[in-house]
Amino acid sequence: MVLTEKPLFWTNNYWAASSSARGLRSRANHNDTDSIHLERVDGRVFVPGSATFGGWWPAESCNRDANYYVRLFTLLFEQFDETSWKISLPPAYFFPDIFAPQSEALLRLGGTLVNDVGSVTKRTAGDADGDGPIMSKGKKQRIRAFARDGGDIREARLAEWKEAYEVLRENRERRGVELSMSQSEFEGSLRASPNDYKCWVAVLGNEICGAALTVEISAKATYVFYWGDSITGRKANAVTAIYGFLFKRLWNDGKEFLDLGKSSVEGVVDENLLNFKAELGAEAISQPTFSFTKKFAPGFPAEFEPERPHLTVISI
Repeated sequence: MVLTEKPLFWTNNYWAASSSARGLRSRANHNDTDSIHLERVDGRVFVPGSATFGGWWPAESCNRDANYYVRLFTLLFEQFDETSWKISLPPAYFFPDIFAPQSEALLRLGGTLVNDVGSVTKRTAGDADGDGPIMSKGKKQRIRAFARDGGDIREARLAEWKEAYEVLRENRERRGVELSMSQSEFEGSLRASPNDYKCWVAVLGNEICGAALTVEISAKATYVFYWGDSITGRKANAVTAIYGFLFKRLWNDGKEFLDLGKSSVEGVVDENLLNFKAELGAEAISQPTFSFTKKFAPGFPAEFEPERPHLTVISI
């Protein structure tokens, strides 16, 4: 089976447009059939680096077993001198036939597993008429109240990008964290990939009181990269209104998943955030990260000789 779709984080356009790299970026190709992206920083290797998640993407077939990926990861480790690796695979809903065998392979190779917890709304969980997701009664009432008070959700205009970014930045600042994107990176992504990155705003009166940045990571899934509100928007439930709007839009577009991102850091769950997403109708899912903190043993597993795969590493 030929895989015609290549998700965003494995495309050349994504890596060409990405400006948030911390170190040396590379792409490894196996016989022109599989590819993986990585980033080398201060003696450590991160897969995929600047992207949210990665792993091997097969160009020809998803019928790969764990043994196959043991071969590929072993060969990949042998290509580099770094002694510390961190490999973040996609969340469980995202092409499980492709990435579940990779998770098994990394466990076999001795990786230390940390499962972060994310949330995803599945299209099949929506109301039968596509009116919106199954969420708590209170959340639906808040969405109706936002509209009743004159609130509007729409795609941001170019002139509104800066104000939308500030809403998101200040929202993070009140929580004691920083956005992972600068304003120039935020606007640059919207300009460079307008079909992949979208900025949405919640408007009440003349004020942008909420904003979201979404990323079309595959033909079936949209990822909410950021969302947040102003103090006014918090009182008006702007984020809940944005969520209801996005769900209905994706339903109409035939998407299957709305990924609301992780609710944990290094496996430690933010229960309030996770519960908020659950009340919106999102299902908790796992997202595995594997760490290797010592030099990978040299040598290739004998049972795979002489069919040693060929690996090419390209700097990007």
